[in-house]
Amino acid sequence: MKDAIHPMRVAISWRYVEFVVARRLRTAESAPPFGAPLKGLRMRNLFLASSVVALGLTLAACTADPNDDGDEEMESTDTAAASNCTVKLKSSIVATTGAQDGNPAIQAVDGNLATRWSNNGQGSFVTADLGAVKDFCGVSIAWYQGTTRVSKFVLATSTDNKTFTNVFSGSSTGRSDGPETTNVATTKARYVRLVVNGNSVNDWASVSEIAFTGTSGVFVHPGIQIDKAQLDLVKNKLAGNAEPWKSEY
Repeated sequence: MKDAIHPMRVAISWRYVEFVVARRLRTAESAPPFGAPLKGLRMRNLFLASSVVALGLTLAACTADPNDDGDEEMESTDTAAASNCTVKLKSSIVATTGAQDGNPAIQAVDGNLATRWSNNGQGSFVTADLGAVKDFCGVSIAWYQGTTRVSKFVLATSTDNKTFTNVFSGSSTGRSDGPETTNVATTKARYVRLVVNGNSVNDWASVSEIAFTGTSGVFVHPGIQIDKAQLDLVKNKLAGNAEPWKSEY
């Protein structure tokens, strides 16, 4: 079923503020125009995001679909996080279960797709040090012979290189020798461990290259942007000492 996006009314403390708000509804109906009467206040099921260019933003109230049953979960922020997962993180290999002669673990982060780290055995891993605790959110992995076999792997993170927490478990696509990106929920990490549990052909772990990414610290919203006319509508009402969020207008 198609999603409609309803704008929400806000009270804003101005110098100049850009803001974006989005609301995903389970309805095929089009969203009403900004400023049209909306009833049935409900704070649940809303997805808000703000980008403050200068000073001040106060979200005073908002309104949602009056027919919403309230059962829909808040939309995941994973997409927004992924779109902001762009900072390349430097790394070095600090631990491994082992390596085939001529294919040491250091070659997994040497920036060269013609080299690789290989080790035979399920559970083979390499641990990378990001140099300091970072906002880690993803990896790009180029698998050796990535078009002929599917590799099963787990990503785990740690801040102390002692206690690791799994943040992803899955498989490669089996369709590419180049980097394949996996994004995860942003987490504080200094150490990232890649554990390979064999592949669709044998128990070898063979990785041509691993690259790590973090967030930039700037929120990127996947929703809609309110246009200038809509912003001016609210600004003018506030300038006239109106409180449009308290009643319909």
